[in-house]
Amino acid sequence: MIIVFDLDYTLLNSNKFKIDLAKNLGISINKFNKDNKKYFFNNKYSVFKHIKILKSKKIFNEKVAGKKIKLLLKNIDKYLFPCSEKVIMQLKKRKYTLYLLSFGDKIFQKQKIYNLKIKKYFNKIIITDKSKGLYANYFNKKNEKIIFINDNAKESRIINKKNKKCRIILIDGPYCQNIKHNYKIVKSIKFLSSNI
Repeated sequence: MIIVFDLDYTLLNSNKFKIDLAKNLGISINKFNKDNKKYFFNNKYSVFKHIKILKSKKIFNEKVAGKKIKLLLKNIDKYLFPCSEKVIMQLKKRKYTLYLLSFGDKIFQKQKIYNLKIKKYFNKIIITDKSKGLYANYFNKKNEKIIFINDNAKESRIINKKNKKCRIILIDGPYCQNIKHNYKIVKSIKFLSSNI
């Protein structure tokens, strides 16, 4: 069986990460969210591009911010949801094939994933700045059962339409109810072991 995981809001506490990201950029979370909406479209946020935007507005020193962000990314494991590593390790021990399929700015997502200790458990890591639905065909070629673990119902529906045999499990989060659906929703990653 193949289990495909999303990263943000699924394995990673992205809300907590964004709050600390804003602090390290020297701005409020409200300013961070406003900038995100204004400058970054389709959830393709990049802290590196954000630093350049803030520098152009003479908000802070780029070098200082760069060092802080580098340290924040180096310690990204502290933003994993409790039990993320334990659950993934258990699934790996059960001989499941594990994928990480992450959407966003490729450079920023790559930096986040590069520093995660859990990356070693995944058979393959895919980072895309296009629709995850494009990868449904990739998984269609696999002759195995597929479970997709995500926090975004709309994104999951796109994958499910292109891959009918894919079972969806949603992690309760800000996007798990962004469309009407009948997908199973679990409160957190720790409930996965009993639902697979």
